[in-house]
Amino acid sequence: MEKNNLIKIQGDLIKHTENALNITTKLLSINPSQAKILYLDDHILYYYGTLNCIVKKFPNADVKHIQNGDEALKYVINCLTKKVALDLIITDIAH
Repeated sequence: MEKNNLIKIQGDLIKHTENALNITTKLLSINPSQAKILYLDDHILYYYGTLNCIVKKFPNADVKHIQNGDEALKYVINCLTKKVALDLIITDIAH
C-alpha cells in the first residue's frame, strides 16, 4: 500500500472515531472528567490514533487498553463483580 493511501486511511479512521465519540457523548452524557473506557484492539497503530481522539474529548478519561478478547472478558467480568461501571467499550470487529 502506498504511503499516501495509508495516511488517508488513518485520517479517515480518526475522523470516524471522533464522530463516534461525539455521538457517544451525546447519547450517554458521559462526564468527561470521569469517563472509564475499555479499548480492545490488537493493532497498536489504531490504538494510538483512537487514544488521541479520546484524550481530546475526554482529557481525564481512564482508558484501559487490552489486546485480546479473553483478557477483555476477564476485565469486564472483574468490573461487573466490583460494580465498576464502564462508560464505553471500543473494539474492532474481529473481537
